Amino acid sequence: MQSGLIEVPLGGGQVRFPVPVRPPTYPPTFRDLATAVERTRAKDAWNAALRLKALVELWVRFLTCGTLRWRLAEETEAVVTGEFPELDTLGTVLNALATQADAPAGRGDELAGVERLCGIVRGPTQRHLHDRLQNVGPAALYLLRAFQKLMLTEAGCLHRLDVNSDHFRRPWEVLRSEVELLTRIDGDWSGDEVVLGFGGALRSPDLLRVSGTWRTALTELTELLQRYPATALARGDTPSPASANARRRKAGMSRDEANRCTAEYLRQDPTAKSGEIAKAIGCSGGLVRGTLAWRSRKPTAPKSSAPPRRRGVGKAVGLDIGLEIEAERRFKDQKDFIEAGGGDEGLECEPPLSREDELERLEREQKRDMRQRRVPRRP
Repeated sequence: MQSGLIEVPLGGGQVRFPVPVRPPTYPPTFRDLATAVERTRAKDAWNAALRLKALVELWVRFLTCGTLRWRLAEETEAVVTGEFPELDTLGTVLNALATQADAPAGRGDELAGVERLCGIVRGPTQRHLHDRLQNVGPAALYLLRAFQKLMLTEAGCLHRLDVNSDHFRRPWEVLRSEVELLTRIDGDWSGDEVVLGFGGALRSPDLLRVSGTWRTALTELTELLQRYPATALARGDTPSPASANARRRKAGMSRDEANRCTAEYLRQDPTAKSGEIAKAIGCSGGLVRGTLAWRSRKPTAPKSSAPPRRRGVGKAVGLDIGLEIEAERRFKDQKDFIEAGGGDEGLECEPPLSREDELERLEREQKRDMRQRRVPRRP
């Protein structure tokens, strides 16, 4: 150490730093949002983003203070616990782990003068004068869990709100794992004195990577919310302009327009089904099937190798068989009448008909009866 200079130990001092807190009012651009639901959603996203950003900053500050064995100043701790009541043991843990700095031999008065000049205050604050240091273990464990739980809560809020941020639209498992990496710190809880690895956690590559990425994403999100809240709240499942136009066409598509769109689609895919065309052009299947383009399309179904079925063959065969049976019965009756001598009494008998003539006469009678039964069509 050079002459005239004094080495000022760092351990045990009270540190002050600005705590990022939420502003008392929301950005005025939130009032321009269309609905009350969107305004509430914007406020929730704003609060969650600012709180999460402050938690990341406080975690890095906590690791720094633990590494250098600093305590929190009274006013700084009051702001932290006012914003995050769950972190009420932060000052207790740092006070218990702080080291008592000893002045260099023979230079205590000089060190005291330097500390007064620089505003360095050593020793515990009034709030922690009577802390029971043997209880630091449960307090430290509670503090670490509180940090992690708060970060997961705010990150989960942004993830569920589906804000317009690629960072928070990642799978929840990825976000959770990064929070666990960020808040990981090694410790020895076996002895009477708790030993936390502040230095290792502060120099961890995971801390540098995750904290830097999250700070950047939160800064971008808060700036976008402040200037363009509607864009910041645009959901990932927002329908594309094409699908929106399709819904509008479905509500009021004319028959001429449907016919034109159907014809264009059939030119590209002649084998398309009516439901497929209706879904593509944005109308109902009935409207597609009623268009001229659909009715005049060429059949594309493959022809069957089986011989074509003759419709009505069974009915015609049944009629012929019935006529033949009736003709045979009448022919037999007529023959019996002649053999019985019916012609000898002077009665005029028609000459007997051949079988073919009798069938023809019965067929004419059958057709005449069918014409008489036919109901005339309505005009």
